[in-house]
Amino acid sequence: MKKTLLAVAVSGLLASTAASAVSIYEQDGVTVDLYGDVEVQLLGDMLEEGGDVNQNYINIDDADFGFAMHYDIGNGLQVGTVMEISGEGGEVSLGDTFVGVMGDFGAFHVGSQATILDDAGVGSDKVFGFTTAVDNADFGGDQVIKYQGDFDTFYFGAAALINTDEKEDENFFVDGNVGVRFAGL
Repeated sequence: MKKTLLAVAVSGLLASTAASAVSIYEQDGVTVDLYGDVEVQLLGDMLEEGGDVNQNYINIDDADFGFAMHYDIGNGLQVGTVMEISGEGGEVSLGDTFVGVMGDFGAFHVGSQATILDDAGVGSDKVFGFTTAVDNADFGGDQVIKYQGDFDTFYFGAAALINTDEKEDENFFVDGNVGVRFAGL
């Protein structure tokens, strides 16, 4: 039994992401946070015939750190920016980098970032060879306009990826989500 259902379940449980943030400056309505996350996975064939454990390894899939800066302009509004350094596959690059306005109405961001559907179907499916209809889609880019609103039990969002490269006109799309939270769920 190379990769058994148990192997998928155990490895899926052991795949984790640790994230944390700390305010490094907070004065006169200006807040600067430093944040980071790392994705660590325990992968491999968990059970061989005869019950032997074989070929397990630890994979550091993605590691990011960044700065989030916000300025309180009054009346419940903030303007801010995010700049992230991303390390994936041995490469270091500039990750999400955007500006925005936040308030009681939600958050409106413009810049290099993921769209709403980037978080859809997050799991171990790719790692274990399962494919879906959207595997080759890139849900992020340098020119994304995104709105997200969260109002206690009701939330929604919409994003547009706009590519101005005339050779790649297929990279324009709009996505979104709507949801309701119920007590206890």
